[in-house]
Amino acid sequence: MNFKVKTLLTLLLATSLWALPSQTSLAEFEKELESIESRRGLLIKGNIKSVYARSAFEAPADSLRLSTTPDNERIGFAQMDVSFGLRPWENTRGVMVMRLNSGYQDFFNAGAKMVSIPWLSMEGQVKDFLYWTVGDFRQAYGPLSLFSPDVEVLYEPEIFRRNRYMARDQVFLDGNQRNLQGANLQFRKASAGFLGEIRAEALVARLRRIGELDVSGHTGNIFPSSLGLPGASQAAGMDKWLYGGNLEWLPLRQSIMLGFTPLYIHDQQNTSTTVHRYITDPLTMVSEWYEQEINPGVLVPEKAMILNGRLGFDLSRLLSLDSTLTANVVAEYALSEDDHYDINVDEDGSVAVVPNKLKGSALLASLNLGYKHSVFNVNLGAKYLMNDKNWFNPLAQSPSFYGQRVLNSDKDLGQMRLASKSPFYSTFDALYHYSPKFIPAPSVVIGSDPTLEDQTESYNIAPLNKNSYSTRVYTRDEINLINSYNDMNLTSVLPNGLATANRQGVRALLDLGFINNHINGQVLFSNYAEKSLSLGTSKGKFGEIGGGLSIDVGSWLWNLPLALSGSYKQTKADYPGNVKHSSSFINAGLYAKYHSRFGVSFGLQMIDSEVDYAIDGPFLRLNKSEQMQWRAGLDYSLAKNTWVALNYGVINAENLYQSQASVGESLQLDALPNYMATAIEANPESYTSKKLNHKFDRAIIEATINADF
Repeated sequence: MNFKVKTLLTLLLATSLWALPSQTSLAEFEKELESIESRRGLLIKGNIKSVYARSAFEAPADSLRLSTTPDNERIGFAQMDVSFGLRPWENTRGVMVMRLNSGYQDFFNAGAKMVSIPWLSMEGQVKDFLYWTVGDFRQAYGPLSLFSPDVEVLYEPEIFRRNRYMARDQVFLDGNQRNLQGANLQFRKASAGFLGEIRAEALVARLRRIGELDVSGHTGNIFPSSLGLPGASQAAGMDKWLYGGNLEWLPLRQSIMLGFTPLYIHDQQNTSTTVHRYITDPLTMVSEWYEQEINPGVLVPEKAMILNGRLGFDLSRLLSLDSTLTANVVAEYALSEDDHYDINVDEDGSVAVVPNKLKGSALLASLNLGYKHSVFNVNLGAKYLMNDKNWFNPLAQSPSFYGQRVLNSDKDLGQMRLASKSPFYSTFDALYHYSPKFIPAPSVVIGSDPTLEDQTESYNIAPLNKNSYSTRVYTRDEINLINSYNDMNLTSVLPNGLATANRQGVRALLDLGFINNHINGQVLFSNYAEKSLSLGTSKGKFGEIGGGLSIDVGSWLWNLPLALSGSYKQTKADYPGNVKHSSSFINAGLYAKYHSRFGVSFGLQMIDSEVDYAIDGPFLRLNKSEQMQWRAGLDYSLAKNTWVALNYGVINAENLYQSQASVGESLQLDALPNYMATAIEANPESYTSKKLNHKFDRAIIEATINADF
């Protein structure tokens, strides 16, 4: 065992000596340490992060200083994740990730330091064919079965990629694998003959446990302060369980794949629990205690069954040419049945919730063709999908990205819950920034009220985690609500990945590389439409087209990167109900090393978007938006995800709002920044135009440290 690991073990064991009997001798302590060393079953790894960011907000429209919230926001924390892999026996290992976090906002408050165990599991194997895991684990089967969809940025500049890596790693996201907590049992047996490899797997996981959440807080609520709105709160009035299995057979040297995956999700109704809430009647203004379900927004208990089958053929593997040739096809078909509901309104206006069973299906066919040569490589990937309107699989549809406000969130106050519809929202802010524990500046301070009875917005009083990425598995109502408020610039075509309901169409990606991919280019095309009419008289249409190029001259000529990259993507979406959205996304990046450890980086991103609404009445909506972000920095790096960086950048946004009525006549000002709405309400006769412009900037100084060890 090396000196560093031995020293760490000595310190850990030494800190627990106070709990040992006084007669415990030094010899016994050394014997315990030697026992751990002798097993050679200790693996220590982890990650160290430190972030300091200062964002200075400026908006010309607030020249009168109507907003009293801070213009400057500082995010600072240091965090260490230490993963201990302990193997007490030859075929058994325990894995524990200990997270230690200290926020710079409460640096001198020892009680505010965070120590948690976000990952804990026990795993082992029997001989070389049976494997088991209890606790936290990750798994992925296919895009229609068990999968975690994410947003894509074509040729993302390195200076931005690093920030997104840190934000995703904060919540333990790893590729497209789905994080679960429960038990997993796997059987794997491979042979060199016709039988190939057989895989069988069974898993059980608890997706939610009974727990009441603060309905007005931003932790655990998709849409705070909306108790009773389906999908608004993630509080659970009963336990939610997943039971699943997976069977795969890969004969003929794994050139053929046959797979079957059943999944069953249900709410355990015998665990149903109610609570008492102090509710004020808006008519009588009388407050009384009422017994109520923990989450009134869950109108019927969830129960969903998904059956998934997969068939694949790899010609290149069959011919033993997979080192130079890629030629495979995979077809995936799935059926779903889940308990949902209908809302019926009778002639008297009475509303009734009627349980309804929804059935759907999904089909995905993928083709990959490619060729590798010593000088160049080419690959074409094509996908065709056909998903029903009622198709539902939360284990494949729950997005890992839901755009949230991060920097200068004190400006939003109650509008923060609007996510991408917030007037201060920026796509770049949501993609690349996060804060594990942010303490907001209160808008109301009530020192004489120990119960804070009048403090209705928990954003004012409670720390919250600001991050657009998560590993949550959502319900159907939650997915629908997220899709309504997610960032259309990133998710308008396939908001839930390839498992998105009510989509039919194709996607193709052509990838070309030269000189060991030192020169690489991609062309992307996709075209989808609704499979079934959902609203209005015409089906929705969705598509994107784009391409990019990267050139790394330095790695090719002198073994130090000098890389340039750029991309352009155009997205269009014609939603049902005569709502049209279009956007263009431009990326440009530079990364160069002038020493084996020291580098310089630059990134530029621009998004121009336009939304056309069928507006009737005095509704003020966002019509056009222009966003730009640039960032430059210096770094000292040891590996791809180990660096110390100092960056400076600016995020600009200009939003144009439009209404059918003149602004002065309009009473619908919820879409505007609070200081603009206040100015209009105070002097409506000064605003006679049907259009309003709002600009804001964020100047960001950022220092980051990330080290994977």
